[in-house]
Amino acid sequence: IGLYLLSTLALPLQGDGALEEYYFRNRKWFFTILAACLLFSLVRDLVLYGELPERRNLAFHLVLLTASVGGICIPARRYHLVLSAVAAIGIIAYIYGLFFNLA
Repeated sequence: IGLYLLSTLALPLQGDGALEEYYFRNRKWFFTILAACLLFSLVRDLVLYGELPERRNLAFHLVLLTASVGGICIPARRYHLVLSAVAAIGIIAYIYGLFFNLA
């Protein structure tokens, strides 16, 4: 549900071409929901397994949570450009790390 809400906040339903305006108008909601998803993920591990995720997974969650707080508090366009690039690289590295550990 959270990921669906994130997608609707990131992309408008009509293709009016004003993506940047739409993004900045919804950025506080977007990053608040992202932070909530990350916190739910951590709480889920505590409830199911009685402990936080392993160190690298926990570090990724905390870094992304910190970036989400920054996304809520910092309205600067440059911050969000850098954040999107770094987050994309980080998520690719995170997924690679998960599959590397599974193999």
